[in-house]
Amino acid sequence: MNNLKATIRKKGENLGQARKGGLIPAVLYGEGLKNINLFVSEKPFLNLFQQIGETSTFNLEVEDKKYQALIRQIDKNPLNEKIIHLDFFHPSLKKKITADAPLVFKGESVAVKDLGGILEKELTFLKVKGLVKDIPRAIEVDISNLKNLEDKIIISDLSIPSGITIEHHQIDDIVVHITQPKIEEEPAETKETKDETQASTNVTSETKDE
Repeated sequence: MNNLKATIRKKGENLGQARKGGLIPAVLYGEGLKNINLFVSEKPFLNLFQQIGETSTFNLEVEDKKYQALIRQIDKNPLNEKIIHLDFFHPSLKKKITADAPLVFKGESVAVKDLGGILEKELTFLKVKGLVKDIPRAIEVDISNLKNLEDKIIISDLSIPSGITIEHHQIDDIVVHITQPKIEEEPAETKETKDETQASTNVTSETKDE
């Protein structure tokens, strides 16, 4: 299991100065646990997040203790997208939790490649429920099965890990589907020009006949 070190954040510490020094303020909370204010180093956290995402647990090392934790919330500065605060959640290993499992789309659709169809993703994650150890980091969606226009993949087509249930979705909800290629209409001006040209041609033809 991945590890991340943290230090206790004391009351009254200058958060702005800490952020400039590469530290991110954070809080750890969970069932039967009093909130612990922390600092974590930015670079190790980003490396961890790249590896596990928000659905896998890791060991949060706080001084001489280890807590199994999930990344529950990431707050960013809207101006520069820098992380300004983190929420870590210490879950019960015996109780089921709800989490968002991202969908990873893999393969190549023949309907898109050869028929010009448009791939429409209706869902990008599934809300799932299960024990922490069973929550998947991601759920794969194989779009190579989409071979014809109007083909679709629904939730019941996906391979869901055992011990996991889908929350807030129906099994026949569409995950991804192929729509007909869009036909671009000619601009109104072009149509009018064509009509005028055709009318002029007709007049010329009638004059010649006379």
